[in-house]
Amino acid sequence: MQVSCDLVDWKWLKGLPGPRARCDVFLEEPVPGKVVHCSAVVPKWDISALTHDEVADALESLADESSGAKARLLRTGLMCVITMEGDPDELGIHAESGCSYATLSPKRVSAAARALDKLDLAAVARELDPRRRKAVERYLNQWAAVIRRASETGMGIVAHYG
Repeated sequence: MQVSCDLVDWKWLKGLPGPRARCDVFLEEPVPGKVVHCSAVVPKWDISALTHDEVADALESLADESSGAKARLLRTGLMCVITMEGDPDELGIHAESGCSYATLSPKRVSAAARALDKLDLAAVARELDPRRRKAVERYLNQWAAVIRRASETGMGIVAHYG
Protein backbone atom coordinates (compact mmCIF):
# COMPACT_ATOMS: atom_id res chain seq x y z
CA MET A 1 0.00 0.00 0.00
CA GLN A 2 1.14 3.53 -0.71
CA VAL A 3 -0.13 7.07 -0.31
CA SER A 4 0.22 9.77 -2.93
CA CYS A 5 -1.71 12.64 -4.45
CA ASP A 6 -2.12 14.71 -7.57
CA LEU A 7 -2.73 18.39 -8.10
CA VAL A 8 -5.50 18.70 -10.66
CA ASP A 9 -7.15 21.24 -12.90
CA TRP A 10 -10.42 21.08 -10.97
CA LYS A 11 -12.69 22.50 -13.65
CA TRP A 12 -11.32 20.04 -16.22
CA LEU A 13 -11.57 17.04 -13.88
CA LYS A 14 -15.06 17.98 -12.74
CA GLY A 15 -16.11 18.32 -16.39
CA LEU A 16 -15.27 14.69 -17.21
CA PRO A 17 -18.32 12.44 -17.67
CA GLY A 18 -18.75 10.87 -14.25
CA PRO A 19 -16.74 9.20 -11.50
CA ARG A 20 -15.29 6.41 -13.65
CA ALA A 21 -13.80 8.82 -16.19
CA ARG A 22 -12.42 10.94 -13.35
CA CYS A 23 -10.78 7.86 -11.81
CA ASP A 24 -9.33 6.63 -15.09
CA VAL A 25 -7.34 9.87 -15.45
CA PHE A 26 -5.06 8.71 -12.62
CA LEU A 27 -4.31 5.34 -14.21
CA GLU A 28 -2.38 7.01 -17.04
CA GLU A 29 0.64 9.30 -17.17
CA PRO A 30 -0.21 12.77 -15.82
CA VAL A 31 -1.94 14.95 -18.42
CA PRO A 32 0.33 18.00 -18.92
CA GLY A 33 -1.26 21.14 -17.52
CA LYS A 34 -4.12 19.15 -15.98
CA VAL A 35 -2.49 16.73 -13.51
CA VAL A 36 0.72 17.18 -11.49
CA HIS A 37 1.89 14.22 -9.41
CA CYS A 38 3.01 14.92 -5.84
CA SER A 39 6.54 13.73 -6.61
CA ALA A 40 6.90 16.64 -9.03
CA VAL A 41 6.34 18.95 -6.05
CA VAL A 42 8.12 16.88 -3.38
CA PRO A 43 10.74 14.71 -5.13
CA LYS A 44 11.28 12.34 -2.17
CA TRP A 45 7.59 11.85 -1.37
CA ASP A 46 7.05 9.40 1.52
CA ILE A 47 4.54 6.88 0.16
CA SER A 48 4.39 4.77 3.34
CA ALA A 49 0.86 3.77 4.27
CA LEU A 50 2.13 2.85 7.73
CA THR A 51 3.47 6.37 8.35
CA HIS A 52 0.26 7.80 6.90
CA ASP A 53 -1.96 5.73 9.18
CA GLU A 54 0.09 6.54 12.28
CA VAL A 55 0.03 10.27 11.55
CA ALA A 56 -3.69 10.18 10.70
CA ASP A 57 -4.57 8.46 13.98
CA ALA A 58 -2.38 10.82 15.99
CA LEU A 59 -3.85 13.88 14.22
CA GLU A 60 -7.39 12.76 14.97
CA SER A 61 -6.49 12.31 18.65
CA LEU A 62 -4.71 15.66 18.84
CA ALA A 63 -7.63 17.46 17.19
CA ASP A 64 -10.07 15.83 19.60
CA GLU A 65 -7.93 16.94 22.58
CA SER A 66 -7.18 20.46 21.31
CA SER A 67 -8.92 23.78 21.83
CA GLY A 68 -11.57 24.79 19.32
CA ALA A 69 -9.31 27.11 17.31
CA LYS A 70 -6.39 24.68 17.12
CA ALA A 71 -8.70 21.76 16.31
CA ARG A 72 -10.21 23.77 13.42
CA LEU A 73 -6.75 24.59 12.05
CA LEU A 74 -5.67 20.94 12.24
CA ARG A 75 -8.85 19.74 10.55
CA THR A 76 -8.81 22.40 7.84
CA GLY A 77 -5.06 22.47 7.18
CA LEU A 78 -3.93 18.85 7.49
CA MET A 79 -6.68 16.39 8.22
CA CYS A 80 -8.47 17.21 4.97
CA VAL A 81 -5.76 15.25 3.11
CA ILE A 82 -4.45 12.91 5.81
CA THR A 83 -7.67 11.55 7.32
CA MET A 84 -11.18 10.72 6.17
CA GLU A 85 -12.74 12.99 8.81
CA GLY A 86 -15.14 15.57 7.42
CA ASP A 87 -15.91 13.72 4.16
CA PRO A 88 -13.15 15.27 2.05
CA ASP A 89 -14.32 13.57 -1.16
CA GLU A 90 -15.91 16.56 -2.89
CA LEU A 91 -16.07 14.80 -6.29
CA GLY A 92 -17.50 11.59 -4.86
CA ILE A 93 -14.99 9.31 -6.57
CA HIS A 94 -13.90 7.27 -3.54
CA ALA A 95 -16.51 4.54 -4.02
CA GLU A 96 -15.71 4.26 -7.73
CA SER A 97 -11.92 4.25 -7.46
CA GLY A 98 -11.44 2.27 -4.28
CA CYS A 99 -8.25 4.22 -3.65
CA SER A 100 -8.90 7.95 -4.02
CA TYR A 101 -9.92 8.98 -0.54
CA ALA A 102 -9.87 12.77 -0.70
CA THR A 103 -10.79 15.22 -3.43
CA LEU A 104 -10.45 18.88 -2.54
CA SER A 105 -11.65 21.79 -4.66
CA PRO A 106 -9.40 24.84 -5.12
CA LYS A 107 -11.58 26.68 -2.58
CA ARG A 108 -10.99 24.00 0.05
CA VAL A 109 -7.28 23.83 -0.86
CA SER A 110 -7.02 27.59 -0.35
CA ALA A 111 -8.66 27.28 3.08
CA ALA A 112 -6.19 24.51 3.95
CA ALA A 113 -3.24 26.68 2.91
CA ARG A 114 -4.49 29.57 5.06
CA ALA A 115 -4.85 27.22 8.05
CA LEU A 116 -1.34 25.86 7.49
CA ASP A 117 0.02 29.41 7.67
CA LYS A 118 -1.25 29.54 11.26
CA LEU A 119 0.18 26.17 12.33
CA ASP A 120 3.69 25.47 13.55
CA LEU A 121 4.26 22.07 11.93
CA ALA A 122 7.37 21.39 14.01
CA ALA A 123 5.34 21.89 17.19
CA VAL A 124 2.49 19.76 15.81
CA ALA A 125 4.96 16.97 14.96
CA ARG A 126 6.39 17.15 18.48
CA GLU A 127 2.89 16.77 19.92
CA LEU A 128 2.01 13.90 17.58
CA ASP A 129 5.10 11.78 18.27
CA PRO A 130 7.98 13.27 20.27
CA ARG A 131 10.23 10.25 19.60
CA ARG A 132 9.79 10.43 15.82
CA ARG A 133 9.35 14.21 15.62
CA LYS A 134 11.65 14.74 12.61
CA ALA A 135 10.04 11.99 10.51
CA VAL A 136 6.53 13.19 11.37
CA GLU A 137 7.51 16.78 10.62
CA ARG A 138 8.84 15.72 7.19
CA TYR A 139 5.56 13.92 6.54
CA LEU A 140 3.47 16.94 7.50
CA ASN A 141 5.71 19.25 5.47
CA GLN A 142 5.32 17.16 2.30
CA TRP A 143 1.54 17.53 2.50
CA ALA A 144 1.90 21.23 3.34
CA ALA A 145 4.09 21.72 0.24
CA VAL A 146 1.49 20.10 -2.01
CA ILE A 147 -1.36 22.07 -0.46
CA ARG A 148 0.53 25.34 -0.83
CA ARG A 149 1.50 24.64 -4.44
CA ALA A 150 -2.07 23.71 -5.33
CA SER A 151 -3.31 26.87 -3.65
CA GLU A 152 -0.74 29.05 -5.47
CA THR A 153 -1.72 27.58 -8.83
CA GLY A 154 -5.50 27.40 -8.25
CA MET A 155 -5.60 23.61 -8.51
CA GLY A 156 -7.52 20.98 -6.57
CA ILE A 157 -6.06 17.87 -4.93
CA VAL A 158 -6.90 14.19 -5.31
CA ALA A 159 -5.28 11.98 -2.65
CA HIS A 160 -4.76 8.24 -3.21
CA TYR A 161 -4.30 5.33 -0.80
CA GLY A 162 -3.85 1.94 -2.32
